[in-house]
Amino acid sequence: MRQFVVFLFVSLMAQQLTAEEFTEGYLKYMTQGGNEVMCTGLSSSTDTRTQVVIPGYVVHNGTTYFVESVGNQAFRGNQYIESVRICYGVKAIAPHVFYNCPKLMYVYLPSSLTSLCDYCFASATNKYMKEVCWAIETCPGDGYKYNAATGEWDGISTSAFDNSLGDTKLIASTVKGLNSFVNANYFSK
Repeated sequence: MRQFVVFLFVSLMAQQLTAEEFTEGYLKYMTQGGNEVMCTGLSSSTDTRTQVVIPGYVVHNGTTYFVESVGNQAFRGNQYIESVRICYGVKAIAPHVFYNCPKLMYVYLPSSLTSLCDYCFASATNKYMKEVCWAIETCPGDGYKYNAATGEWDGISTSAFDNSLGDTKLIASTVKGLNSFVNANYFSK
């Protein structure tokens, strides 16, 4: 039993050493190991800002951390955010990150993004966004994240924008990229 208690204590200490939470500017982050962090939301629950920019990297106490992802439910239900710009370097957006944000109208996504999880930009009420801009550097058909047989992008959930797109203006860097998203029902006409 004593060995188990020592093991448990060492395990808990190791977790505390590997996952540090900190705030820079108006955003919170959690370390993910090495110099990678996940954005976990706004630093204050009373923040009423309408624009959010999630950087590709952040400097905290003299150390540069790369923002690899945006964490599960980080901004869920926010009543103020109207636009979100996610900077180059961010690779994944977890489930429900911006779910049910009624004023979110403009989303700007980087070409570094390789994973959009379930309902990350979904709306609970068919409230449509006005504009989604996505820098897609890689053309469909080159084999990278695009499955020509299904017309879908690997890692991109078909429910990522569920109920939030209708007459939404989609701006992509390639016409082929635009067509593949429409064909895969990521964006409705």
